[in-house]
Amino acid sequence: MVVEFVGLPGAGKSALAARLLEELTARGYDCSGRELLRAEAGGSKLRYWFGHLGILRSTALAVLAVSASGPEAQRHAARLGRWASGFERLTRAGHEIVVLDQGVVQQAWSALFRAPSGRSHLLQLLDLILRDAAPRLVFVYCDVLLDVALQRIASRPQGKSTFDGMDQGQARRLLATHARDLRELFAHSVAALQAPHLTVDTGRDLAESCRPVIELVESLVPSGARRA
Repeated sequence: MVVEFVGLPGAGKSALAARLLEELTARGYDCSGRELLRAEAGGSKLRYWFGHLGILRSTALAVLAVSASGPEAQRHAARLGRWASGFERLTRAGHEIVVLDQGVVQQAWSALFRAPSGRSHLLQLLDLILRDAAPRLVFVYCDVLLDVALQRIASRPQGKSTFDGMDQGQARRLLATHARDLRELFAHSVAALQAPHLTVDTGRDLAESCRPVIELVESLVPSGARRA
């Protein structure tokens, strides 16, 4: 099972994912996080692509479709395609639960954020990955007020955010403009997989935000696999 957190920058995805991993590990579950993807060897990726030429072609078309928006948009479109091999890596690792603070839906939004004109190709690629490559996914949307998200973004070190150098007004307008796209991608992905999902208010205390996520995850773990 892969639990993917989705939300605006500053919504608290990383903090909530870390707390969930801590809580599930303490309860005896075999868990891991996104660090599994960083360990993937280049040869494994190449073998995957040779066996999945349809996803490779769709990735190339998406990268081409966003090319007018510049190299940053192309990089994010390519990263979306790489989630196909990333999911294969997560499946092979064999952990009972994997928690992702950034996943395929968030990556699709990052690409769309930079290249709205590439929407149709990016959605086609996302659908192909969800249909042909994704493991069992559980989606959690981190809902937060824009003011709270902006405060958290402002507190990050420079060089860690797309919003570096922007004033509050610019950042607010940008987030407000693209928040709808993120919610639509979340709903689209949930519907495509008929996936279990949850929306949590991440403006609250971290323990309160995490509690319903733990309950959802534990309700989905086969009873025989639950730890004492």
